[in-house]
Amino acid sequence: MDLLDLLPFRKEMAKAYYGLTDNATHTSVSPIFPELKVRRFAKKTDEISEYITSKIDQWVGWDLRSKKTAVGGMTVIQAEVSSFALLGIKIKITLGLLEETDCKGERITTINAKAETQIESKGDMGESRRMIRMILDSTDSEFAGSTLTEDEYFLRSLDAEGPAAAFQQIFNQAELRHTKKPSGSAKATTIEFRKAPSKQVIDIKPSTKKAEPPATP
Repeated sequence: MDLLDLLPFRKEMAKAYYGLTDNATHTSVSPIFPELKVRRFAKKTDEISEYITSKIDQWVGWDLRSKKTAVGGMTVIQAEVSSFALLGIKIKITLGLLEETDCKGERITTINAKAETQIESKGDMGESRRMIRMILDSTDSEFAGSTLTEDEYFLRSLDAEGPAAAFQQIFNQAELRHTKKPSGSAKATTIEFRKAPSKQVIDIKPSTKKAEPPATP
């Protein structure tokens, strides 16, 4: 047993730490947080992608940006979310759905996700992770009877280390990012306060009259 497991509120402390240091997160096979675990369903990709896009259209603050099929057959759904907790700052969400045929001839869909907060800091208070959890938890509820565990997936998959592994690497590349000011950015505008021109002073000398000659008697 890891001694760290005995620490009280360990999970809460870990979430607080990552919330203050990360503004990008992604799903994986063995994530730190359970909500970021890769999802696998015994369903066709079209059925799951239609559900996901419908929820994005319904939810307040969510905006569907695109849905397309990438090279290799992966369905990519991109959305943008306005975070209420971060006062409207945008979070970019990317979901990737990969369909394969198992040893029984049935379809399996793997779902990965990554999120990045457009914020000028290293942390987003865990908002990117919460957005992923929101969409994946909803999908879990909708397709609860079709969920596959990792062991079930490896027993049924014909090539678990092939395209699925390469597909996973794409989402594992979601790294911490924060906006940096370009090196060639213009300097801050400086407002110069010039002194008002001094008033010209004209010396006025008293006029001198010529002395009149004394009157003759």
